[in-house]
Amino acid sequence: MGYYSGPLLSASPIYGSTQAQIRPLSTYFYAFDSTDVRRDITLTTYSIDGANNQKGLLLSVLTDGKFRRDWRVPTLAGTGNCLGYNWPLIRFADVLLMFAETDNEINKGPTAAAVAALREVRQRGFGGSTTLGQIPTPANQTDMFNAIASERFLEFGGEGIRKYDLLRWNLLDTKITEARANLARLAGAQAPYTFVPASMYYRVTGGQVVWARSFYRPSPAATPTGTTAVSWRTAVTAALIANIASEYAPGKGKELLPFPQGTIDTNKNPGFKQNAGY
Repeated sequence: MGYYSGPLLSASPIYGSTQAQIRPLSTYFYAFDSTDVRRDITLTTYSIDGANNQKGLLLSVLTDGKFRRDWRVPTLAGTGNCLGYNWPLIRFADVLLMFAETDNEINKGPTAAAVAALREVRQRGFGGSTTLGQIPTPANQTDMFNAIASERFLEFGGEGIRKYDLLRWNLLDTKITEARANLARLAGAQAPYTFVPASMYYRVTGGQVVWARSFYRPSPAATPTGTTAVSWRTAVTAALIANIASEYAPGKGKELLPFPQGTIDTNKNPGFKQNAGY
């Protein structure tokens, strides 16, 4: 963590080097509300070069950010890939959202306790604001489930949870198909992405990227003076979209984890078999 994940650091004499292999979907950036503080923690919009200067990234090559190397205290130069970070086995936000989900299923709809748990997670994501982090009370079980699923999507980015959520909800194929369709809409500036700029512009101030324009307004007619332009919406190409989960074959069962051999050996059900592909 912090070496294969996090922003790309190119032999920085202060922060060291990384591989930056985890690349979120471009649409994930716009899944967050503009005032949701989790966006700029979960996602990284810069790289750092050998002179310790940040550079703005294309929308198509943003990286995850929660375990970034340049946040390590004390800093660690070089190429070592063990930064001493602990993987979060479970967070309190997960406990709250699991409770809300379970309560909603048991009671066939939202209870006050489940809604309160959901709002506790959401309001924290908005810096504790009960105004910015407010959500309407879900009207029924389906609305509550959708609200919980959305909040888990935003809360646990980069933590390796989403795939297994989608598997247990039987939504993996649905969400992969939906992701490709949304990326195509983003690339074509179609609703709900009509506001996304074709390019973004940044300055480097004190060695750090300062974005010169809003991520939520179309590009200007000309590059603003003193800024560097990077492709934003136009960085999302047909080839990129086609590559999303390109090896996934729906309905084949390969997305399921294998059963351990010990489980197979001790299972007495004659119809029990290993999951497909293993």
